Amino acid sequence: MKTYLARMVFQVNWEAQHEQVVYEEQLRLFIANDKLEAFTQANVNGHTEEGSFPFSRGGAVNWKFLGLTSLEELGNIHSGLLLDSSARHDAHPDETGKLLKAQIRRFNGQLEIEAQSLLVH
Repeated sequence: MKTYLARMVFQVNWEAQHEQVVYEEQLRLFIANDKLEAFTQANVNGHTEEGSFPFSRGGAVNWKFLGLTSLEELGNIHSGLLLDSSARHDAHPDETGKLLKAQIRRFNGQLEIEAQSLLVH
């Protein structure tokens, strides 16, 4: 088994608190046989954390998993450990969302190429 570090992107909205969308990037570890399996685990984990939760000051916090921007193999450490998290509070949230979504699409394309090369060998 191998350990992978995934950078996961979430879109966060606070109902009745913030007008702007916030994007949070999280670094998480996944243990898998290969990169494709780690990618699948990360996506399942991300979608599991989606939802709407009560906010202490009223309203709700809504989490939506957007995808991964990177996935790198590391040494052996336990699966799903949150290593880092960052939120982006931008004056131009639409542009930030477009940038992050483009990074996710680019990463997915790279993963497809890697998966195809593994099938050839």
